[in-house]
Amino acid sequence: MKKIFFWSSLALVLGILFFLILTNTVSTPNTDPKLLSASVQVPSRLSELTPWLIQKESQFLSLKPWAAKKILWADPAHKSKTKISLVYLHGYSATRKEISPSVEDLAAQIGANVFFTRYT
Repeated sequence: MKKIFFWSSLALVLGILFFLILTNTVSTPNTDPKLLSASVQVPSRLSELTPWLIQKESQFLSLKPWAAKKILWADPAHKSKTKISLVYLHGYSATRKEISPSVEDLAAQIGANVFFTRYT
């Protein structure tokens, strides 16, 4: 009985220590909107968004073309806001091509713009 109590107590103490060490060493990201908006300058004109995205994505040399961020405009000739916009964020190791053309078809049916983004 004493052995069970000893090992249970030891496991509890080690678990608490592990938790305390983990919570004190893992920092949370700073999500202050002022800092986030100051670090990224997004163009205010819709016509400038696609070239801006292409320029930003070109910095990642190993990025495959089908994995890059992209805007699919409801009307590519007249880039404008739509009543509904879709944002597609794929799974961690996936790309937008794994579900294509489902998102594109849905956007066409409802007349929406689509922003294909990624985690990194």
